[in-house]
Amino acid sequence: AEQQRLTTIEVDRLVGETTKSLERAEQLAPTDRNAARQAAQQAFDTATQARVKRPNDPRTSKTLYAAQDWLDRLNGIAIVNAQEFLTLTDTPAVSARIAANYPSVFVLDRVAGRIYRYQVSDAGTSPALNSEGGVILKTGEKVGDRTVGALIDIAIVDSRRLVALDRNGNFLLYELERATWSARPAIDAAAWSRVNLAASFAGNVYLIDAPNNQILKYVPNSEGWWSAATTFFMPGANPNMSNVVDLTIERDIWLLRSTGGVLQCNATRCNELAMRDLETPISKAVAAFAPEGLAPLYLADAGNQRIVQIDKAAGRFARQFKASAFTPEVFKSLKTLTADGERLYFISENKVYLAKISPAQ
Repeated sequence: AEQQRLTTIEVDRLVGETTKSLERAEQLAPTDRNAARQAAQQAFDTATQARVKRPNDPRTSKTLYAAQDWLDRLNGIAIVNAQEFLTLTDTPAVSARIAANYPSVFVLDRVAGRIYRYQVSDAGTSPALNSEGGVILKTGEKVGDRTVGALIDIAIVDSRRLVALDRNGNFLLYELERATWSARPAIDAAAWSRVNLAASFAGNVYLIDAPNNQILKYVPNSEGWWSAATTFFMPGANPNMSNVVDLTIERDIWLLRSTGGVLQCNATRCNELAMRDLETPISKAVAAFAPEGLAPLYLADAGNQRIVQIDKAAGRFARQFKASAFTPEVFKSLKTLTADGERLYFISENKVYLAKISPAQ
């Protein structure tokens, strides 16, 4: 009993010192980051001692996590506080894609053959679920006279429309305002047996034909529909696309390799993006996204449980996003992501999240 009493006194002291050190770090952060970092490190060390003495005390865990978050922030890591707004319950999200046009977010679960639409909010309230569990399209349904096949991918075409593609060779177009689908067949749909990834830019739709090291480019006609593709790469470009896991388009086409390398491509050639100042190499790249008209390139690094932001114009590492120590499961198994100027949307394990992007410090 005496030993427990002494331990309680010591833990109380350590928790109090940790709290004071964190308060000092917060006060110093705007004017003296080095001193703030020292205070946060002291808080972390003290909190670690408290947790060793009493690991089941919720106070020791809380102060340790808070110290870890402050230390990460002061070391240039942006801490992500994410809202979960969808759980894919039918199957694990081993093959999911996401597209966003705030406040609408669209999620494709390829395994379940479903597309979901959610309305999200920055207000901290639960996002509003659409009717029918958020599902707006299923494999096997009819859209006009076309049967929806196995779904390949989705992409935002413009502020009013989403396009989905299926193995039956259909362009499936969703009008956001009217919440209605329409469909047209592709003339060269036989090529779609080889494609798994799609993207859109300036109304055009692009599909990766990896076995042929080519990208199929579909330009809309006067009615806003696509029919037959032209090849994006000119003869002689010959990019190796065997390990490409994602593409994103912002004027140039950016191809993400599973190794973490990025190819910056135009019609005549592809160049490897030389990423500078990235201390920890990307270990398992799974997704890439470049918001239109903005400098960042976001890369999902599942191996290091983070999202990396690259200044694509200079190839320079800008910052990285990691989960709070309070919620490490948020980035436990990253699958895919998208972004706009203010938010990240991503899937980890079988959960879909929204997170505000804090201004760079």
